Amino acid sequence: MSHTKSSRKVRIAAVPNRRNRVDTRRGYYSRNSYASSSYSNASSSYGSKRSGTGNSTTNSKGSKSSSSEKLSMHMPEMISGMYKPSINTSEELQAFVKSFQPYGEKMAECVSLRRAGFVSCDNNGSGKCSLAEVDSFINDVLKKDYGPIQGTKIFRAFRPSYIVAYKGARGFKGNASGNLEDYISFSEFRIFNAYLCVYAGMLDSFSRIDGKSAGVDANDDRRVDKSEWIKQYPTFTASGFMALQNISNDEFAQSEFESMDADGQGVVLFSEFCKWITAAEISQSTALGRLLVLGYF
Repeated sequence: MSHTKSSRKVRIAAVPNRRNRVDTRRGYYSRNSYASSSYSNASSSYGSKRSGTGNSTTNSKGSKSSSSEKLSMHMPEMISGMYKPSINTSEELQAFVKSFQPYGEKMAECVSLRRAGFVSCDNNGSGKCSLAEVDSFINDVLKKDYGPIQGTKIFRAFRPSYIVAYKGARGFKGNASGNLEDYISFSEFRIFNAYLCVYAGMLDSFSRIDGKSAGVDANDDRRVDKSEWIKQYPTFTASGFMALQNISNDEFAQSEFESMDADGQGVVLFSEFCKWITAAEISQSTALGRLLVLGYF
């Protein structure tokens, strides 16, 4: 397939009609049945390794919401109505989304969960959460959901994406007021959790390229060179990101690599990868682009 050159190197396919998706529960689904059978098996293995039985948080009304109850909640197919992770993503990402999507949805049961989550994140009760506090919150949630061993593994796998999500959520309020703040408040906490899922998804795709294999492992150096990019681009078709789904040949793939490599060093960093995907989604006015533009930095 040939591609006509334009002033913009990013070429994105048309946004699919969301009405065409299977919707057997009015757009809602069970997280346990969301992905492939491999994810169901993985979810069971994560759950079976959880330690302790009293993992719970208390909301402002004194009621308790356990990790098991949260993980069994029925969530919308699209995260915040904007992003649907591919069923081909890593088991770690699918578990990560299962833990944090409930904090980022607008459903009534998610609001009370989000309030309790923010209280847990805001260690000093200031009404503001720093990067260190949200980092600790993510770690605690994953350990409660999957136990200390698996929880720590998932936490470390996606840690480079947390600061990107944090900056985006911080920018959500800053872009509206004109003042970029160094923390997030409760009003940004929902979008922060949505961004956690989105940017973890970007890191999952990035890691599939970095090291030339799925997931995050010892071969990943957090940089993608041209040979890695050229080898892996045929696997992008089900990534969930429009920018990755229309790369059809080596020449086009090389052109897109040069678009990402802003400093011309011959390698693409995760931050550059995120900015490239975000700019593409925004420029094409996709549903995800409308979410990301709120906190674009």
